[in-house]
Amino acid sequence: ANPPEDPLVSFKQQHLVWQACDSTLIGEGENAITHLGERAKCALMRAPLDYGNPAFGELQVALSRVTAEQPDQREGSILFNPGGPGGDGLVFAPLYAALWSDADPADPTGKLLKEMSNRYDLIGFSPRGVGSSSSLTCSSPELLEITVDPKFDRSPENLRKELYNARLQAQACIKNPLSKHIHTDATARDMDLIREVLGDAKLNYIGYSYGTWLGTWYASVFPERAGRMLFDSSMNVAGSFDDATLLQEVGSYRVLNQILTPYAARHSGRFN
Repeated sequence: ANPPEDPLVSFKQQHLVWQACDSTLIGEGENAITHLGERAKCALMRAPLDYGNPAFGELQVALSRVTAEQPDQREGSILFNPGGPGGDGLVFAPLYAALWSDADPADPTGKLLKEMSNRYDLIGFSPRGVGSSSSLTCSSPELLEITVDPKFDRSPENLRKELYNARLQAQACIKNPLSKHIHTDATARDMDLIREVLGDAKLNYIGYSYGTWLGTWYASVFPERAGRMLFDSSMNVAGSFDDATLLQEVGSYRVLNQILTPYAARHSGRFN
Protein backbone atom coordinates (compact mmCIF):
# COMPACT_ATOMS: atom_id res chain seq x y z
CA ALA A 1 0.00 0.00 0.00
CA ASN A 2 1.16 3.53 -0.72
CA PRO A 3 2.07 5.62 2.33
CA PRO A 4 -0.52 8.30 3.22
CA GLU A 5 0.10 11.74 1.73
CA ASP A 6 1.76 14.26 4.03
CA PRO A 7 -1.08 16.56 5.24
CA LEU A 8 1.38 19.47 5.17
CA VAL A 9 2.44 18.93 1.57
CA SER A 10 0.59 21.98 0.22
CA PHE A 11 2.29 24.17 2.82
CA LYS A 12 5.74 22.66 2.30
CA GLN A 13 5.58 23.05 -1.48
CA GLN A 14 4.38 26.66 -1.50
CA HIS A 15 6.30 29.24 -3.49
CA LEU A 16 7.24 32.36 -1.54
CA VAL A 17 6.93 35.66 -3.39
CA TRP A 18 9.91 37.73 -2.26
CA GLN A 19 9.47 41.44 -2.83
CA ALA A 20 10.58 44.81 -1.45
CA CYS A 21 9.94 45.14 2.28
CA ASP A 22 7.33 47.63 3.44
CA SER A 23 9.33 50.23 5.36
CA THR A 24 6.38 50.94 7.66
CA LEU A 25 6.48 47.31 8.83
CA ILE A 26 10.26 47.04 9.14
CA GLY A 27 10.42 50.15 11.33
CA GLU A 28 13.93 50.83 12.63
CA GLY A 29 15.36 48.57 9.93
CA GLU A 30 14.46 50.96 7.10
CA ASN A 31 17.99 52.33 6.79
CA ALA A 32 19.42 48.81 6.84
CA ILE A 33 17.02 47.75 4.08
CA THR A 34 18.14 50.69 1.94
CA HIS A 35 21.80 49.90 2.65
CA LEU A 36 21.41 46.22 1.69
CA GLY A 37 19.65 46.91 -1.60
CA GLU A 38 18.36 43.92 -3.57
CA ARG A 39 19.70 41.41 -1.03
CA ALA A 40 16.84 42.30 1.35
CA LYS A 41 13.32 41.06 0.59
CA CYS A 42 10.14 40.16 2.46
CA ALA A 43 7.42 37.55 1.93
CA LEU A 44 4.32 36.02 3.51
CA MET A 45 4.28 32.28 4.23
CA ARG A 46 1.11 30.25 4.59
CA ALA A 47 0.95 28.07 7.71
CA PRO A 48 -1.79 25.87 9.16
CA LEU A 49 -3.81 27.26 12.04
CA ASP A 50 -3.65 23.83 13.69
CA TYR A 51 -0.79 21.48 12.85
CA GLY A 52 -2.86 18.62 14.25
CA ASN A 53 -5.54 19.36 11.65
CA PRO A 54 -3.96 21.24 8.70
CA ALA A 55 -7.24 21.29 6.77
CA PHE A 56 -8.90 23.37 9.52
CA GLY A 57 -7.61 26.68 8.16
CA GLU A 58 -4.48 28.75 7.75
CA LEU A 59 -2.77 31.98 8.73
CA GLN A 60 0.18 34.00 7.46
CA VAL A 61 3.71 34.30 8.84
CA ALA A 62 5.72 37.33 7.71
CA LEU A 63 9.36 36.72 6.75
CA SER A 64 12.34 38.90 5.93
CA ARG A 65 15.43 37.59 4.16
CA VAL A 66 18.85 38.99 3.41
CA THR A 67 20.68 36.70 1.03
CA ALA A 68 24.28 35.61 1.54
CA GLU A 69 26.86 37.99 0.06
CA GLN A 70 28.60 35.07 -1.66
CA PRO A 71 25.79 32.78 -2.90
CA ASP A 72 28.28 30.23 -4.20
CA GLN A 73 29.53 29.80 -0.61
CA ARG A 74 26.03 29.53 0.91
CA GLU A 75 25.76 27.04 3.78
CA GLY A 76 22.13 27.68 4.73
CA SER A 77 20.05 30.19 6.65
CA ILE A 78 20.08 31.65 10.17
CA LEU A 79 16.70 32.35 11.77
CA PHE A 80 16.31 34.98 14.53
CA ASN A 81 13.88 35.34 17.43
CA PRO A 82 14.18 38.24 19.90
CA GLY A 83 12.11 36.69 22.69
CA GLY A 84 9.11 38.07 24.52
CA PRO A 85 7.10 35.97 24.05
CA GLY A 86 5.58 38.26 21.50
CA GLY A 87 8.76 39.93 20.26
CA ASP A 88 8.73 40.72 16.55
CA GLY A 89 11.90 39.47 14.84
CA LEU A 90 11.11 40.68 11.32
CA VAL A 91 13.65 43.51 11.58
CA PHE A 92 16.46 41.32 12.92
CA ALA A 93 17.57 39.97 9.54
CA PRO A 94 18.28 43.38 7.96
CA LEU A 95 19.78 44.82 11.16
CA TYR A 96 22.21 41.96 11.64
CA ALA A 97 22.96 41.74 7.93
CA ALA A 98 23.92 45.42 7.81
CA LEU A 99 26.24 45.00 10.81
CA TRP A 100 27.85 41.79 9.58
CA SER A 101 28.30 42.90 5.98
CA ASP A 102 30.09 46.04 7.20
CA ALA A 103 32.29 44.14 9.66
CA ASP A 104 36.05 44.76 9.44
CA PRO A 105 37.82 41.64 8.08
CA ALA A 106 41.06 42.88 9.67
CA ASP A 107 39.53 42.46 13.12
CA PRO A 108 39.38 38.82 14.37
CA THR A 109 35.71 39.07 15.36
CA GLY A 110 34.85 41.14 12.31
CA LYS A 111 36.43 38.49 10.08
CA LEU A 112 34.12 35.81 11.49
CA LEU A 113 31.04 38.03 11.16
CA LYS A 114 31.97 38.80 7.56
CA GLU A 115 32.30 35.08 6.86
CA MET A 116 28.80 34.51 8.24
CA SER A 117 27.49 37.34 6.07
CA ASN A 118 29.10 35.68 3.05
CA ARG A 119 27.79 32.17 3.77
CA TYR A 120 24.32 32.49 5.28
CA ASP A 121 20.97 33.95 4.35
CA LEU A 122 19.60 35.79 7.40
CA ILE A 123 15.91 35.24 8.15
CA GLY A 124 13.69 37.35 10.40
CA PHE A 125 10.07 36.55 11.12
CA SER A 126 7.05 37.84 12.95
CA PRO A 127 5.83 34.90 15.06
CA ARG A 128 2.19 33.96 14.49
CA GLY A 129 -0.10 36.43 16.23
CA VAL A 130 2.53 39.18 16.17
CA GLY A 131 3.48 42.14 13.98
CA SER A 132 3.13 41.61 10.25
CA SER A 133 1.91 38.02 10.58
CA SER A 134 -1.76 37.19 11.17
CA SER A 135 -2.19 39.33 14.25
CA LEU A 136 -3.86 38.43 17.54
CA THR A 137 -5.68 41.40 19.05
CA CYS A 138 -7.33 41.31 22.46
CA SER A 139 -9.91 44.09 22.66
CA SER A 140 -12.72 44.85 25.09
CA PRO A 141 -15.16 47.76 25.57
CA GLU A 142 -14.29 47.79 29.28
CA LEU A 143 -11.74 50.31 30.50
CA LEU A 144 -8.50 49.41 32.24
CA GLU A 145 -7.80 50.81 35.68
CA ILE A 146 -5.11 53.49 35.97
CA THR A 147 -2.16 51.98 37.84
CA VAL A 148 1.37 52.79 38.97
CA ASP A 149 4.29 50.48 38.18
CA PRO A 150 4.27 47.97 41.08
CA LYS A 151 8.02 48.45 41.44
CA PHE A 152 7.11 51.81 42.98
CA ASP A 153 3.66 51.17 44.44
CA ARG A 154 2.99 47.90 46.26
CA SER A 155 -0.15 49.13 47.99
CA PRO A 156 -3.12 46.71 48.12
CA GLU A 157 -5.23 49.08 46.01
CA ASN A 158 -2.64 49.37 43.23
CA LEU A 159 -2.08 45.61 43.19
CA ARG A 160 -5.85 45.06 43.03
CA LYS A 161 -6.00 47.28 39.94
CA GLU A 162 -3.04 45.44 38.36
CA LEU A 163 -4.80 42.10 38.86
CA TYR A 164 -8.07 43.49 37.51
CA ASN A 165 -6.32 44.70 34.34
CA ALA A 166 -4.55 41.37 33.89
CA ARG A 167 -7.85 39.46 34.16
CA LEU A 168 -9.57 41.85 31.75
CA GLN A 169 -6.83 41.43 29.14
CA ALA A 170 -6.79 37.65 29.58
CA GLN A 171 -10.56 37.43 29.18
CA ALA A 172 -10.41 39.55 26.03
CA CYS A 173 -7.77 37.23 24.54
CA ILE A 174 -9.74 34.10 25.43
CA LYS A 175 -12.71 35.47 23.46
CA ASN A 176 -10.60 35.69 20.29
CA PRO A 177 -10.80 32.30 18.48
CA LEU A 178 -7.24 32.77 17.17
CA SER A 179 -5.81 32.65 20.70
CA LYS A 180 -5.80 28.87 21.03
CA HIS A 181 -3.58 28.64 17.95
CA ILE A 182 -0.91 31.05 19.28
CA HIS A 183 1.58 29.09 21.39
CA THR A 184 5.18 27.91 21.50
CA ASP A 185 4.62 24.53 19.88
CA ALA A 186 2.86 26.06 16.87
CA THR A 187 5.61 28.69 16.50
CA ALA A 188 8.29 25.98 16.64
CA ARG A 189 6.46 24.10 13.89
CA ASP A 190 6.24 27.34 11.88
CA MET A 191 10.02 27.55 12.21
CA ASP A 192 10.37 24.05 10.78
CA LEU A 193 8.03 24.97 7.95
CA ILE A 194 10.23 28.00 7.22
CA ARG A 195 13.23 25.67 7.08
CA GLU A 196 11.39 23.33 4.71
CA VAL A 197 10.16 26.07 2.38
CA LEU A 198 13.65 27.59 2.22
CA GLY A 199 15.03 24.19 1.22
CA ASP A 200 17.44 23.82 4.17
CA ALA A 201 18.20 20.44 5.71
CA LYS A 202 18.93 21.99 9.13
CA LEU A 203 17.61 24.99 11.05
CA ASN A 204 20.35 27.36 12.23
CA TYR A 205 19.02 29.72 14.87
CA ILE A 206 19.82 32.65 17.18
CA GLY A 207 17.39 33.24 20.04
CA TYR A 208 17.28 35.68 22.95
CA SER A 209 15.46 35.34 26.28
CA TYR A 210 12.15 33.57 25.48
CA GLY A 211 13.79 32.83 22.14
CA THR A 212 16.00 30.35 24.02
CA TRP A 213 12.87 28.60 25.32
CA LEU A 214 11.48 28.53 21.78
CA GLY A 215 14.76 27.22 20.33
CA THR A 216 14.97 24.49 22.97
CA TRP A 217 11.38 23.50 22.19
CA TYR A 218 12.23 23.28 18.49
CA ALA A 219 15.28 21.12 19.15
CA SER A 220 13.24 18.78 21.36
CA VAL A 221 10.53 18.32 18.72
CA PHE A 222 12.88 18.17 15.71
CA PRO A 223 16.27 17.02 17.08
CA GLU A 224 17.38 15.64 13.72
CA ARG A 225 16.76 19.02 12.06
CA ALA A 226 18.40 21.29 14.64
CA GLY A 227 21.55 22.84 13.20
CA ARG A 228 23.83 25.43 14.77
CA MET A 229 21.92 27.17 17.56
CA LEU A 230 23.01 30.13 19.68
CA PHE A 231 21.07 30.96 22.85
CA ASP A 232 21.61 34.32 24.58
CA SER A 233 20.10 35.31 27.97
CA SER A 234 18.88 31.76 28.43
CA MET A 235 15.75 30.85 30.36
CA ASN A 236 15.70 27.90 32.73
CA VAL A 237 13.86 25.26 30.70
CA ALA A 238 14.04 22.64 33.47
CA GLY A 239 10.89 23.93 35.20
CA SER A 240 7.65 25.55 34.16
CA PHE A 241 7.43 28.67 32.03
CA ASP A 242 5.75 30.53 34.89
CA ASP A 243 8.65 29.71 37.22
CA ALA A 244 11.17 30.91 34.64
CA THR A 245 9.41 34.21 33.97
CA LEU A 246 8.58 35.05 37.58
CA LEU A 247 12.25 34.70 38.50
CA GLN A 248 13.11 37.36 35.91
CA GLU A 249 11.32 39.99 37.99
CA VAL A 250 13.29 38.92 41.07
CA GLY A 251 16.51 39.19 39.07
CA SER A 252 15.59 42.63 37.73
CA TYR A 253 14.80 43.86 41.23
CA ARG A 254 18.15 42.52 42.50
CA VAL A 255 20.03 44.26 39.69
CA LEU A 256 18.23 47.53 40.46
CA ASN A 257 19.01 47.39 44.18
CA GLN A 258 22.49 45.87 44.17
CA ILE A 259 24.04 47.26 40.97
CA LEU A 260 22.22 50.19 39.36
CA THR A 261 21.22 52.13 42.48
CA PRO A 262 24.68 51.96 44.15
CA TYR A 263 26.29 52.93 40.83
CA ALA A 264 23.96 55.92 40.45
CA ALA A 265 24.70 56.95 44.06
CA ARG A 266 28.46 56.91 43.38
CA HIS A 267 27.90 59.14 40.33
CA SER A 268 25.21 61.45 41.69
CA GLY A 269 26.47 64.26 39.48
CA ARG A 270 25.24 62.36 36.42
CA PHE A 271 22.19 60.63 37.90
CA ASN A 272 19.47 62.33 39.90
